[in-house]
Parts: sequence; C-alpha cells; structure tokens
Amino acid sequence: MIRNRIKTSIIILIVLVIAAAAWYARPVTFRTLIENQDFKTIGVSVRSEAEFPEHNNLHNLTFTAGTPEMDALLEHLEPIHFHRSPLEPLLPFLPSFSHWVTVEPEEDYVIYFAIYDEQDHFLQHLEFWINEWCYGPETKLPLYVVNGQEKGRELGAWLWEMAQEKQSNSDDLPEI
Repeated sequence: MIRNRIKTSIIILIVLVIAAAAWYARPVTFRTLIENQDFKTIGVSVRSEAEFPEHNNLHNLTFTAGTPEMDALLEHLEPIHFHRSPLEPLLPFLPSFSHWVTVEPEEDYVIYFAIYDEQDHFLQHLEFWINEWCYGPETKLPLYVVNGQEKGRELGAWLWEMAQEKQSNSDDLPEI
C-alpha cells in the first residue's frame, strides 16, 4: 500500500517536471523573453564578419520606444521564436561544449542587444553570434531558434545596412 503511494507520487512528480520543462521550452517571443517588462531603449551593436579581424568595428545603434526605428526593430524581432532550455538551472554545473562553426564572412554577423527600462537601468541582453543565440540579465543562457542562423543573418544584414546609412549620414555633416 505504501509502496503504491510512493510509486504514484514519483510518477506524478515526474509528469509534473516534464510538463513544466515542456512549458518552459515552448517557443516564446522577444517580449516574453524579456518578461514583458517595459523598456525605453534598446542599444544594438552589430559587426559584419566580412570586416573581421582586419576591422573589428562594432557599429552602435540606439532605438528609443515610440519611434519608427524602434517599431521597425520590433517588427524584425517579433517573428523570431526563441526556445529556452529547461536545463538552465543545471547549466552552470554542466561542462561547456565547443563546436566548430562554418563562417560565411559576407553573410554572418555578431549582434548584441542591451535592453534598458525607463530609468535607463539594464534589464536584459540578447546576443547573436554567427549561429548561436543567447540571453540573460547577467549570464549567457542559450536559446534555440529554428533556422536561427538564417534569421540572425537577415536581422544582421538589416541592422548593418541601417548602421552604414547612419554612418554615411554622419560623414555628410559639415564640420563646425
């Protein structure tokens, strides 16, 4: 009788853990990833691998809430569905694995997003590097994105073009 209760309790616990892990690993949007917090600005740094390592230039962009530029950025981020790892609590204790990545210099980008609230307090970061996505307020937690490299390349190309336009516009300004 007691053994049956213990077995039943263990089975229920296992089912609950599996259900919680499946719920946590479900696809989420950018807003869910930042826990639906209100943010004022998103700072973005983007680098094209075509210029690396000769020119390790990160081009910086700032997007402010309520502007057309922020709306355009969110339009690019919202269709991306991120999957969090249900093993996040265990990741600090697990060995890290390295793997080889094929870099296509003309197509690959490194992108860093820093999200800030109304008082300019740092909330969260989101990062894309060649084919890997990660996020977190303090540590880099991995994210899985279906076709993540292609989506990162598309976003990187759009941001890179925007950064180039911004730079060329600032180069056109007369010196005072």
